[in-house]
Amino acid sequence: PCPDCRGSRYARAAYDVKRRSKTGQTVSLPELMDMDVSSAIAFCHDMKTVCQRLQVLEHLGLGYLTLGEETPSLSGGEAQRLKLASEMERTQSHAVFVFDEPTIGLDAVSKLQLRDFLLSENHAHGTTIMLTTHDMEDISALCRRVLVLGHGKKLFDGELPALLARYDTMRTLRVRYAGEITLSALPESVQISRDGDFYVLAYPQQQVPTDHILSLLQSAGPIAELTLHERSMDRMIADMYQEMAL
Repeated sequence: PCPDCRGSRYARAAYDVKRRSKTGQTVSLPELMDMDVSSAIAFCHDMKTVCQRLQVLEHLGLGYLTLGEETPSLSGGEAQRLKLASEMERTQSHAVFVFDEPTIGLDAVSKLQLRDFLLSENHAHGTTIMLTTHDMEDISALCRRVLVLGHGKKLFDGELPALLARYDTMRTLRVRYAGEITLSALPESVQISRDGDFYVLAYPQQQVPTDHILSLLQSAGPIAELTLHERSMDRMIADMYQEMAL
């Protein structure tokens, strides 16, 4: 390591820069930079502007990052959220944020934190949020209006419920029983197949209610495993392409 900083990346003089909190705790600048965001919020709670900026990072799910974190070590999702946090320093009244696949690569908790943060900005400041995404959960959580483009053409422009009512018409159930069973007669519109130990049922939800299907399945015997799958955005877009002969 460097004989002067011993790998800390700080000159010796930096250790002479100290701050005492209102609780009497004293730390040097390098020690402060070694704190994670959440710890730094507690230490700097009497510094309003500093606290506000750090709290934005925590609300974006970055409370675990250290203040002196090297940017090359950040993931793509972390870097994107840091950039978003820097934009929060500006006046956000009626601002427009445009995101390209904002939650791609994020874990489940970070996805929820980012969505909650964007919604709070929208509600608090009237911020407009535009996404390009294939993540149906992002769309349902954040978007009132959906615009679908394909081959340079506008395939759909309207509210999400209208899109789902038109193209999200099929549901798929996968069910595995604890033993041998005999399925009751199913409605003609239900397509059934086998995948190993699983029965796979595809049905139009507007014609056959899911609770009716579940009642028939439960009457056949003890269920060991059951999953319900909604139609993917890719499948809905494929249906649009077919409908418009693209």
